[in-house]
Amino acid sequence: MNDSIEAVENVFARDVVGGLSADVKTLPSRWLYNERGSELFEEITRQDEYYLTRAETSILRERQRDIANFIEPGAVLIEYGAGAGVKTELVLSGLRDPRGYVPIDVADAFLAETSRRIASRFPSLWVRPSAQFPGCI
Repeated sequence: MNDSIEAVENVFARDVVGGLSADVKTLPSRWLYNERGSELFEEITRQDEYYLTRAETSILRERQRDIANFIEPGAVLIEYGAGAGVKTELVLSGLRDPRGYVPIDVADAFLAETSRRIASRFPSLWVRPSAQFPGCI
């Protein structure tokens, strides 16, 4: 068996046994974000009841100039939990000559799609995705 697959399986087993053995049962959300899980989350964020994405998007639109003035030209944007990267596009479009974008996520197939979309929208930007636990979910 591949060492990296074995390592991921060990982490998964540790998370499951530890989380389900606790008094309050838990599982880390990273095990839920395969391609379908990511699609479901994106659907949830579009529901009227889920105001967080709309609020964050509104703040980013209102503060786009402030963000751009704070960040030097040629910056590299690193984003944990990149997801679909929709809000990231707002930030990148406001920056002065951004150099790169490093999206980090647990859903590697979803991350690849987001990276392709960002790279095509911003052709002068280098994009280097980083999947955490790639291929495991």
